[in-house]
Amino acid sequence: MNARGTLKVVLVGRGPLTLRASDYLATGGEGSVYRAKGTVVKLYTDQAKMRREGTDQKLALLSRLSHPYIVAPSGLVTNEHGEPRGYYMPHVNGEALSRVFTTSYWQREGFSLTDANGLVAHMRAVVEYAHGKQALLVDANELNWLVVRGKEYEPRVIDVDSWAIGKWPASVIMPSIQDHHTKGFNEGTDWFAWGVVSFQVYTGIHPYKGTLPGYGRGDLARRMRENASVFRSDVRLNKAVRDVGTIPGPLLDWYRAVFEAGERIAPPSPHQTGVPQAPLLRTKRVVTTAQGALIYTRLRARGGDPVVAVYPSGYAHLRSGALVSLASGKELLPQVSPDAAVVVREGALMVGEPQHDRVLVRCVGVDEQVKECTVPLAASMVVSGNGRLFGITARGLQELAIRRVGARYVGAVGAEWPLLPQATNWFAGVGVMDGLGAMYLVVPFGERGIAIARVQELDRYRVLAATAAGRIAVVLALSQAGEYVRMEFVFDASMQQHSVRTEVVQSAELNAVVLEKGVVARIDTDGELVISVPTTGVVNMVHDKDIATDMQLARWGDRVIYLKDGAVWSLAMK
Repeated sequence: MNARGTLKVVLVGRGPLTLRASDYLATGGEGSVYRAKGTVVKLYTDQAKMRREGTDQKLALLSRLSHPYIVAPSGLVTNEHGEPRGYYMPHVNGEALSRVFTTSYWQREGFSLTDANGLVAHMRAVVEYAHGKQALLVDANELNWLVVRGKEYEPRVIDVDSWAIGKWPASVIMPSIQDHHTKGFNEGTDWFAWGVVSFQVYTGIHPYKGTLPGYGRGDLARRMRENASVFRSDVRLNKAVRDVGTIPGPLLDWYRAVFEAGERIAPPSPHQTGVPQAPLLRTKRVVTTAQGALIYTRLRARGGDPVVAVYPSGYAHLRSGALVSLASGKELLPQVSPDAAVVVREGALMVGEPQHDRVLVRCVGVDEQVKECTVPLAASMVVSGNGRLFGITARGLQELAIRRVGARYVGAVGAEWPLLPQATNWFAGVGVMDGLGAMYLVVPFGERGIAIARVQELDRYRVLAATAAGRIAVVLALSQAGEYVRMEFVFDASMQQHSVRTEVVQSAELNAVVLEKGVVARIDTDGELVISVPTTGVVNMVHDKDIATDMQLARWGDRVIYLKDGAVWSLAMK
C-alpha cells in the first residue's frame, strides 16, 4: 500500500478497484486477503513464484469450476501495469466449520441431527463434484469449510487456489487431516480428510482424540498411523462428546472402516438409513471422588422455551427471542436479535442491535417500560465488553451511550478507537484483530479504556473462541499443525504488559468463564472443575461426579452459572 494506505488493482473482467486499509481481512501463508464492495481479493506475497509456477493459468482453470458450494476464483487480479497479483472471488458471509463442532453451537442455534445430515451430505457433494472435474481438495480442513445458514445449513469451501488440478500439484495439508497410510494425495486422501471433519460435525471430537491408555495428548499423529481411533473400547470420552449412535448406520460403518481398518473408499450418503453392522461405541466416563461440595441451584427451567444464552448483566436469551431477567423471572423484551449485545448502564437495561444503517437501542428502566432510541451511527454489528456497548463501524470501534432525560432515554455516541473492522473477530468481551499478520487483543477495561494489545503469541494461529473480563483473557486457537491450544493472557494494571500460559487441549470447545474479580472457571474433563486465579498462580481442582463437559459455563456478574438442556443453573462452592 502507498503512503495514503491505498492500493490500486485491476479485476480482470470487472475493472479497477482501490483497496484501503479498512478493507483488509487477514494474512495467510501465501498472501493477504481484502474485502471490498462484496468482493474478496487475494494478493499473493511472492509475485516471482506466481509467475514461475504459472499460477495465473491455474486460476483460469479453477475459475471454470461451477458449484453453489465452491467459492472458486472469479478472475485474475493485476496491478495497473497488467502484471498478475492474485485473484478475486465473491464474498461469503459464513463461519468456520469448527464452530459447528461445539455443543454450545448446537444448543445456541438449535442445530439438530437433521441439520448435521444435510450439511454433511452437501459437503460430500462438493468432494464428488471436484473429483468429477479431476481436482483434489487436499487441504479441506475445518478452516477451509464455511457454514452458511439459510433455509438449511450449507457449506462453502474456500482456499480453492490450493487445490491440485491439471499439472499443478498440492503439497500443503494440515496434519490433523493427513492420511498417514498414503503417500501423496489422491481421491482416497480427500475422503479421509472429509471423514475427519464430518465426524466432528456429528460428535464434536476428532476421531483420534479422547483419552486412550498408552498414548499422550500430543500423540495425534502416532494414533492416526496406528489406527487408534475413538472406536477403541478403552477410549474415555467426555460427556460433551455427542453420541456416535445417532450417526446414520451405513455412514457409521464407513467411519469405523476408515478410522480403524484404513479403508479408503467414497462414503455412503448421510441420508442412507440402516442399522450399523458393527456394535455401537461404548465409552467410559470419568469417575472421581468429590473433594469439595458444590451447590447446584436451578435458576430457570427449560419449559417449552429453552435458554440459548446468558449475558453477564443477568439476563437470559430464550430460543423464541425473548429476553428474561434471571433475578425476577420476568420477560422484559419479546423479540431480541441473536446478534444483540446486552448491558446495564445508567441504571437501565440497554439492548443494542444493528438495524440497517443505524443502531437501535432499547432501554428498560426501573419502571420496566421499554424505551427505544435510534443512535445515529452506521454500524455492522454491536458488541459488549466490561459492561459497555460498542458499535463496529467502517473505521473501527465506537462506544454507544445513553443519557436519561426525565422519563426518556437519549442515545449518543462516545469515544472512537481506530481498528481494522473486517479483520477483527469479536467474542465474549474481547476482540481479536489481525493487523496485517500481527495479532492484537482488543479488551475494554475500566469506564473508558480500550486496550489494543499486541500479542505475538497468537501470530500464525486461527482464533476460534475467546472470553475476557477485567485483566484476563482466555483464547482457544487452532495451530497450523491442526492442534487446539488454549492461551491464558494476564495483563498488568495498565493493560500494557502481559504474561501468557499455553496448553494443548483436546477439542474446539472453550468451556470457560472469566470473572471480573480475576477468577477463571473451566471444565475440560468430566468430573473436574478447575478454578484458578491467574494473577497469583493459585489453581484449585474441584472433583465431583456431577460435573460434566456438557455444562456450558457462563457468568452473571461474579457468579458462575451454566446452561444444560435449555435450563440455567448456578454453581457455587460450599
